[in-house]
Amino acid sequence: MKNREMKFPQDIYFQYLGTINGVSFTHREIDAIAFIVSGRTTKKIAYFLSISPKTVDNHIHNIMMKLECHSRESIIDFVEKSGKFSILRQYYLSSLIKFSFKKKLEEISRLRDKAVPTCLLVSCGEEEKQDLTLGRLIRHLKLAGIKTSITSKQQYETLTSTSKNTPAHTLFIMPGMQLKELSILTEERE
Repeated sequence: MKNREMKFPQDIYFQYLGTINGVSFTHREIDAIAFIVSGRTTKKIAYFLSISPKTVDNHIHNIMMKLECHSRESIIDFVEKSGKFSILRQYYLSSLIKFSFKKKLEEISRLRDKAVPTCLLVSCGEEEKQDLTLGRLIRHLKLAGIKTSITSKQQYETLTSTSKNTPAHTLFIMPGMQLKELSILTEERE
């Protein structure tokens, strides 16, 4: 994994951390390991993961059972010997960014007035490839207090051609290649 490449924690987990040295870990166990490797206390881990300290202790206990060890230090030793230390640090940093982003979205939702803003998401690509991206975007907009609805490009074109009322906020979701083609066309017009 490149150091400058930004990935979501769950992507790092599925690609690199589901199994370490033949030991399988749940997503939450990897959360706990990443925070332990980064020197965080149970209370701080609980805060960042929005779970109770008792739940964190349960995850740590399960990790220790899997590794047949009895201390956080042993967990760190296991990670260092596995060669996954830097990946877990990247996972940790990515988790902190995700946590901060989520908190900012929640702050934004508290700033709005009584009217609930709405946004129409228009999917312009292959739906299977965009489901994950759209799901994340919808969750983020919801945290910011924005109500969303989704439509396809074809349905949007029908809506705008037959109705005078177009949505106030519309976001077009495009695959990378379409976006690249659009930017080339825009540059040619300028």
